[in-house]
Amino acid sequence: MRTWLLKRVQLHVQAAATCTFTLRTNLPGGEVVDRVVRNFAATTGREVVDLYLPGDTRAQLVQYSIVSAGLVRLFGGQVWARALDGGDWAWLPLPGLPGQLVEWADIALPMPAAPKAWADVALPIPAAPKDWTDLGLPIPPQPKDFTDLPLSIPQPSKLFVDLALPIPEPPKTWGDTALPIPPPPKAWADAKIPMRETPDLAAWVGVPVDE
Repeated sequence: MRTWLLKRVQLHVQAAATCTFTLRTNLPGGEVVDRVVRNFAATTGREVVDLYLPGDTRAQLVQYSIVSAGLVRLFGGQVWARALDGGDWAWLPLPGLPGQLVEWADIALPMPAAPKAWADVALPIPAAPKDWTDLGLPIPPQPKDFTDLPLSIPQPSKLFVDLALPIPEPPKTWGDTALPIPPPPKAWADAKIPMRETPDLAAWVGVPVDE
């Protein structure tokens, strides 16, 4: 088996929560155990996440896992590696995943090519006549002379007549009218008012005042 030197892992991932990536290899020692553990934050959509490995990470056999408390979608993964028996650095796909995450290709869109020069385009608008012409409006013609028109207003009477109003006539002579007011007494009398007499000498009075 060829021995590979591993430097970097790229994941094309969509994660709803923080993730833990664990890389397992069989070197050194020959037993496949955890070699590198890396955490990365939740993504805002599909993103490419770079995870750098220690400089002496080697492998003949590789396993990996991703653990998260949220939903994780893994669309692809690759590792930047070089064979120790000779060769250049290259991207190798992680087992079970497509590689080539960051290479874009041109896609032809179904759009007609624009002409290099502008040209006039005829719009579906009828041409306007060069001269103006009179148009007959649906308005009846007015007579040349004015004539009197009778209005439906009743004619007033030629003579005015008195109208009796519903007002009683006043009496011819004036008389006294008794008002509902009791007559005052003929003589005045003293009335006692509930007031205490003033002493000849002033005396101290205790007033309840807060100290």
